[in-house]
Amino acid sequence: MNRIILHADVNSAFLSWSAVQMLKEGAEIDLRTVPSAVGGDEAARKGIILAKSIPAKRLGVQTGEPLWQARKKCPELIIIPGDYALYTRMSNAFMDMVRDFSPLCQQYSVDECFIDYTGMEKAFGPAPAAADRLRRRIRDELGFTVSIGIAHTKVLAKMAGELKKPDAVTTLWPEELPQKLWPLPVRELFMVGRATERRLHALNIHTIGDLAQADADMLCRHLGKNGFTLWQYANGLDRDPVVPSETIPLKSYSQSVTLPRDLRTEDQLLPVLSRLSTALSYRMRRGGACCSVVSLYLKDPALQVTGHQKKLPRPSDVTGELYQALRTLFFQTYTGGPVRAMGIGFSDLCPVDGVSLSLFDDRSMQKKIAIDAAGDRIRSRYGGKALCPASALRSPDFSHLARYEPDSGRPRTFCPF
Repeated sequence: MNRIILHADVNSAFLSWSAVQMLKEGAEIDLRTVPSAVGGDEAARKGIILAKSIPAKRLGVQTGEPLWQARKKCPELIIIPGDYALYTRMSNAFMDMVRDFSPLCQQYSVDECFIDYTGMEKAFGPAPAAADRLRRRIRDELGFTVSIGIAHTKVLAKMAGELKKPDAVTTLWPEELPQKLWPLPVRELFMVGRATERRLHALNIHTIGDLAQADADMLCRHLGKNGFTLWQYANGLDRDPVVPSETIPLKSYSQSVTLPRDLRTEDQLLPVLSRLSTALSYRMRRGGACCSVVSLYLKDPALQVTGHQKKLPRPSDVTGELYQALRTLFFQTYTGGPVRAMGIGFSDLCPVDGVSLSLFDDRSMQKKIAIDAAGDRIRSRYGGKALCPASALRSPDFSHLARYEPDSGRPRTFCPF
């Protein structure tokens, strides 16, 4: 039996959720109908577009671009700040409604999910009709719109939803691939980034159809295993299952901060690093994970990025250990020039219950673990600002540095910086 997979994606999620809330509070303008965006704080130099309305998109505004650049394209652009507590509530309401539709639901990000509809047609009717009922219910009861893609694989379901937005249901069955998918530029295929696009162009592969009809062995020679994976995706081949999940699965944790002014000395920058590492290790422990790789990057005023990463001797979630590893990376990366932004990451994750202390670990390590646990309880109850490294108090404009939230019941998976 061919699988039937649905992919539901909230249209302009952050912008839509903010617009819905503002309308409930009496706003006269629906931000979704005018050029508007969720953006950063220009005063703190966090002027990046996080989400945009469709009218703003038509004027060329792009997610991730600097706010000043977006304003040049659209001087009348309305900018509102992000509200991550609201987004969490909206995301939970969205997922609860989808799970009413089917228990076989895998949350893929804060605003999208996969649904396995295989074998449910006898009970609920054809997939397109059922998906349309779900789309209308979300719009009527929650106030925002979603696009739903339907296919036999997760990748094609996700791509189907991208074909028509907003507030639409689109199919991408095997017989529809030559007409709907193959004429698209190869960069539109899931997992094809800029570097891969350039390599495919060098092989005279410019559309998804070119990729589907290419020789799989040739792709493997030039792109390795990724070449065969992309060939499968282009031909609608993918057996990745829908795995029901209650939380968003993470492959890594990251946190960054754009500084309120350029910093130039180690005495100024190391407290920022301490604050970031404390916040991120707290988030990772809440997610029940340890990491084996730490990474750090620094961005200068010209937006040039340099960074390094380091493999740890063993997986760890201990703040002190992680900070010392990041401190080593800092001295490998920092050249003495002005720094505009700093970011860190923890990757190569494993469950914390799968890591045991060595027989040779001393009491100091056990004390560090106990201190982290006590600090986490304080932060979960009173918020991140209730407890911080003393060194962070030496940081300029302390309130603008990376923050972390009181316990909301799930790991935070997005960063406002």
